[in-house]
Amino acid sequence: MSCEDVTQDMSIASVPMDQATTISIQQFSSLLESKFENLEMKLTKNLSIEISAAMDMLKKELNDTTDLLFAQVTQMKNDLCTYRDRINKLESENSSLHSKLSQLSKQNLDAAATSSMLKTIKQLQSELNERDQVSLLNDVEVYGIPEFEGESATHIAITLAKKLGITLEERDIVCARRIGPKRRSITTGVSNDSSRLIVDKDRPTRTRPITISFARRSLRDELLKNARVRRGTSTSDLGLPNHDVKRVHLHERLTHKNRVIFGKARALAKTKQWRFIWTRDGKIYARQSDSSNVYAIRSEEDIESVFTLLPNHNPTV
Repeated sequence: MSCEDVTQDMSIASVPMDQATTISIQQFSSLLESKFENLEMKLTKNLSIEISAAMDMLKKELNDTTDLLFAQVTQMKNDLCTYRDRINKLESENSSLHSKLSQLSKQNLDAAATSSMLKTIKQLQSELNERDQVSLLNDVEVYGIPEFEGESATHIAITLAKKLGITLEERDIVCARRIGPKRRSITTGVSNDSSRLIVDKDRPTRTRPITISFARRSLRDELLKNARVRRGTSTSDLGLPNHDVKRVHLHERLTHKNRVIFGKARALAKTKQWRFIWTRDGKIYARQSDSSNVYAIRSEEDIESVFTLLPNHNPTV
């Protein structure tokens, strides 16, 4: 054995005992780390599963709530459309009552009793008309838009509002539809076979107006305000089939009685050369010039009083 071999044997024999202990601790540490890693992976996996289950439950609850709200909104729209139909029916009944009243007035009844009865009925008709007008304060009427089969009045209303600088969604519109009797349809020669104008050969080719009922009155007011600013608004860029471009007019929706009063007042104002006659919140106003008084017109009797400026008629400032 050489001296080098002896030296190596001595170096091995002289290794301290605590070195073996150090190796065992390192092994234990590695094992412990491995256990912790496995535990961490299991906890992470379980937590991920629980979070995913909770998210699925929340999504289901949200979808159920959304479906319920949508159903309620749809029912509300249907109810409001039914309410509008009832109002139109009341207007028709009111006209029928007026006709019957005219016939009754021709009969040989006591003058005093007839006068009192007519006054009472007239007052009731006026109150009914005012209530009907209040129910229309969220509505506008749109004139000049050609009518096509299969059209969506709601889509037309949203597109028109966008052209007037207002962004609307379907939930902002309670009801949008054409009003008046539907006219017969004829083809217009447009290349698109699905586009057919609604025209009545026995009547002037004036399309039916669209009435729009808004969920909030502020939307109606904003739309009318923008329409007054953009008086040249036309049917171009409304996504309609090919047609002759026409000017679009927007007005407050009036009851049948107020429409008659407004029409007669406009005709007389033109004859008398009054410059201004308009409606605001369902009420009719007239003004002779920029510096003259503003007069309210509530009945057909007021028309003659206003435009002849009788002393007993007080102006509305």
